[in-house]
Amino acid sequence: MSITGKKMSRGSVFSFDLMIAFLIVLFMVYLMFFVLQEEVKEGGREQLRKNGMMLIDSLVKNSDEENPLIGSCYFNPELKRVEENVLDYGLLKKINSNKGYEFVKEAFIETKEGKEGLFKEKKEGDCIVLKRFVLIRNEIGLTEKGMVGEMFCG
Repeated sequence: MSITGKKMSRGSVFSFDLMIAFLIVLFMVYLMFFVLQEEVKEGGREQLRKNGMMLIDSLVKNSDEENPLIGSCYFNPELKRVEENVLDYGLLKKINSNKGYEFVKEAFIETKEGKEGLFKEKKEGDCIVLKRFVLIRNEIGLTEKGMVGEMFCG
């Protein structure tokens, strides 16, 4: 029986069932694309985090006077090697751009005196900030505890 009290033919019942099934399938396809879109977005953020971790690890484990953004460790001439997690303040002060690493938008150091920016560019898109605890060796050879941080945007 229909709403009006008249008997419905079999054809209209089957077409009504087909319409409901079609709407359910459309809704499921919409949900699949929505979830897929979120996965792609999270995958890009995860890739940005991985690249950021590699770059900040390089900063605290290498020494590169040409591009201190990828290595600012203190080189100990007595031991003839770099000291991991001991950053050279002189090299840190040379960081003034993201030379070759456009996804790096900011670099800074934090000590008990406060936060000191090394360089900063305009943020674009989704950004994350990664920090590492380090020792910072100044020009006269004293070290102090601090953090080095970088902002990555993609």
